[in-house]
Amino acid sequence: MTVRRVATLALAGALCSYACGRAGGLVVEDAWVRATPPGVAVQAGYLTLRNPAPGAATLVGARSDAFGRVEIHESVNRNGMRAMRRIERLEVPAGGRVQLEPGGRHLMLIEPGRPYREGERLRIVLILADGREHGFDAEVRADAP
Repeated sequence: MTVRRVATLALAGALCSYACGRAGGLVVEDAWVRATPPGVAVQAGYLTLRNPAPGAATLVGARSDAFGRVEIHESVNRNGMRAMRRIERLEVPAGGRVQLEPGGRHLMLIEPGRPYREGERLRIVLILADGREHGFDAEVRADAP
């Protein structure tokens, strides 16, 4: 194999790796789950979603073996009262970011398998509208970082 051919193959591999990584979509940053006392039936998860891809990414759900159900929610103000509303689709724009944070959008983690202690890491999988899934680990923390 000639040096030129090896260089061409190496360049093609690097470009494919870069393009595949960009097309892969979401990057999860600062993911954490709020610790709760034993007996609490729901917990909340927070993170920042960054989308370096050239197209929007749309979340349609999430799952975790650590919980019976995972839903995307947001806190809203209804007639002066705070309430939770389920979000069926959450778009992360191309080149943009979306924050899931206390007092706003968040993951509602329902029916924990057991009480989780501060410092544990829980696996959560985001489900995208196009069928892709994106897994990440979230640290259990007592409060916001």
